[in-house]
Amino acid sequence: MKKMLILLSGIILCTAAAEARLGESIEECLIRYGEPKRSELNDELTGISIYKKNDLTITVHFLNGKANLVRYSPGQVSEVDLDLAKYLLQKNGRTKEWDQLTKTEIVLNEVRDENAQHPRVQLVDPILWKSKDGILDASFSISKGTFEIKASSYQEKIREGL
Repeated sequence: MKKMLILLSGIILCTAAAEARLGESIEECLIRYGEPKRSELNDELTGISIYKKNDLTITVHFLNGKANLVRYSPGQVSEVDLDLAKYLLQKNGRTKEWDQLTKTEIVLNEVRDENAQHPRVQLVDPILWKSKDGILDASFSISKGTFEIKASSYQEKIREGL
């Protein structure tokens, strides 16, 4: 029992150390993750930096030196599952309330399943959220194992040439 508590505490601490925050500066991300594995920032401090932390790949897009999009991708042994995605959603969104735009799973109503004891379900991919104030968007892809949270205006900025 004691070993389980120690293991659980370690997992929580590792996950907590891998939480980027929207709006953080390049310096704050440097403190949180260490040196990026790759960084492509222009003179206006706009671009991306890729970090490795706790066997997760964290890609941070910066706009004028502030994190505007954070993407968590699996490492060699770790994965981003729905529970971790929900945890990261709350940490990155701070006190924001969220509307889940898609269901988590859908029931498949196929003819061959009529006599099945348990209904067949399929997980929805991706699962989408939007903050109630409309400022943030988030998505979790089961097939890719990635979680992404971004400022809602990010897509417009990409279209404008970031």
